[in-house]
Parts: sequence; structure tokens; C-alpha cells
Amino acid sequence: MSIEGTFRTKAEGAYKAVLEEIRPLSLYMRVLPLPRVSVPSQIRKDLREEFEAGKRADFIYWLATHREQEMKAAFGLHDVQISSIRNNRYISGFHLPLKLNMCSVDHIIPLSVGGGNDVSNLSLIPEWINHLKARFEDAQLRTCPDRTHINILVPTRDEHGNYVSIPCFPDQFYTPRSKVMRKHAEWISRNLDLMTWQG
Repeated sequence: MSIEGTFRTKAEGAYKAVLEEIRPLSLYMRVLPLPRVSVPSQIRKDLREEFEAGKRADFIYWLATHREQEMKAAFGLHDVQISSIRNNRYISGFHLPLKLNMCSVDHIIPLSVGGGNDVSNLSLIPEWINHLKARFEDAQLRTCPDRTHINILVPTRDEHGNYVSIPCFPDQFYTPRSKVMRKHAEWISRNLDLMTWQG
């Protein structure tokens, strides 16, 4: 019997499955309940386009400029690699550690519930956790479309009460979960010695 068969609906089964994936994150992320707001689709689209057109790159530049030591500590980067990230405003490339290549920029408070593109609402997290956040939100809406609150996953806060921009996860949390990403990661690993930038 499939997992969906043990619950009343397929949506409910999917929600339970997402909760199981979230369980290991409990030491590193928190569940934050927020009032559900209706953000018009055009506003979400505009914010997404703004993010893709430059806000993501601006955040990466900001990390390499204002969070250089955290970047070095979290990913074992050298000065040359930090400089490359700062200049290119892009986190990708075979000269960077595989762990960093498996990250993506996340909206802490999703655009769909009123979040924006400002630096304080962005963080660098493993890509599969970014996707999991979206699945968690979607699963809640599928099980209860009329809910007035929605729970989201957020990183911890620093001593000033701000969300940290580079949450700390154990190394295994950077392991790609999807088959395609695993194959991509394995290919990079096999060829890493040939492609590593000796900075």
C-alpha cells in the first residue's frame, strides 16, 4: 500500500511525508506561523522577476563583501574564491567547493506570504531545503485551503534578533536529494581534481 493509502486523502499523505522530511531540520530551522495573506499574482511575478534580474546577484555580492568570514568558515573558501564570487555576483562554478554549489538563495519569508527581496529576507541554504520549504507551504494549502495561518521554515536568529544569512547545517545536509542533482554532484566530484581552481 502506498503512503497515501494510509491517510484520508492523497494531499494529507503528501503533507505527512513533508513533515517527515522536516523532522531532521528541527535543530537548525524553526517553524514560524504567519497570518495567511493574499499577495496578488502580478506582485509576486514582479518580485520574482526583480529577484532574478538582480536582487539575487546583489545578495551574493553582499555575502562576499559583508559576510566574508562566515563564507570562509562555512564553506572553506580562499580569498581568491571570495573575490571571484564578489566580482561575478554568482555562486556556481567548478572552482568552488561542491558544498557551496549545492546551495541556493532562499526567501526566508516567501514572496507568496508577503516576503520581499531585501537582504534581511534572504539566506543561503542547501537547495533541497529551499525546495522543501515550498513543498511544506503547498502541502498545507492542499490539506486545508481555507486556513488563516500558514507555517513556514525559517533559520535561527543572531544575537541582534535578525535571521542569519548563512544558516549552519551539518555537511550531510548539503547532499543533493534528487536523482538529477545527485548525478550532477557525482560528475563534479569525479572531475573536481581537474577543475579545482588553485587559489
